[in-house]
Amino acid sequence: MRLDREILATLRALGGEAAPGFLNELIDTYLVDSVGMLAAIENAAAAGDNMSLFKAAHGLKGCCGNLGANLLAMACASLQTAAESGDANRVRVGVAEVSREFRATDAALRTFRYS
Repeated sequence: MRLDREILATLRALGGEAAPGFLNELIDTYLVDSVGMLAAIENAAAAGDNMSLFKAAHGLKGCCGNLGANLLAMACASLQTAAESGDANRVRVGVAEVSREFRATDAALRTFRYS
């Protein structure tokens, strides 16, 4: 499942009645900030900077994991492993997978947010 509905429900409950828009604010912040995180991944990969790639993938993994975007988090974890290995082919495949999953997750969060 692209989005973990239990995590999203827990986050919604954290806002409670006093802050019903809490989850929507988290999603909105993620949707803005994650674009820069993906750009950092793509730039580090293009530069062959595996340390920066590892760090950028780790940052995106944490953010999307906190929102229950488990498939994207797993793709980021795989990319971290590829960056550690230094294998250019694995990195290329990993970046492509993160990019694909990023787009799908973005669409799923926007659908969830505005439904």
